Amino acid sequence: MIDLGTERALAREAPALWGALSPLGRRLAEGAGVSPAGVEALGSPELRDRWRGWQRRAAPAAASTRPAMTIGLSHALSLVADLFAGPGRLVAVPQ
Repeated sequence: MIDLGTERALAREAPALWGALSPLGRRLAEGAGVSPAGVEALGSPELRDRWRGWQRRAAPAAASTRPAMTIGLSHALSLVADLFAGPGRLVAVPQ
């Protein structure tokens, strides 16, 4: 299991994943604030904790982190693009 509580833990424990993240993705993985003051970038912490609790009751042996909430498919795809794409990075898309 990856310990995200330590700064740069993801870089040490999963260097391939760390290398694939954009600068925004790296800041999120390190827990740095990237959203406007008072706004939770990944959703309500209380709701995310309750969702994670439900996931753990359904599959107690599976490792999990707090899920990120989105307002729809387009928002989710936008977040994925922000996490893994960046200026100058080539991205393959279907025609």
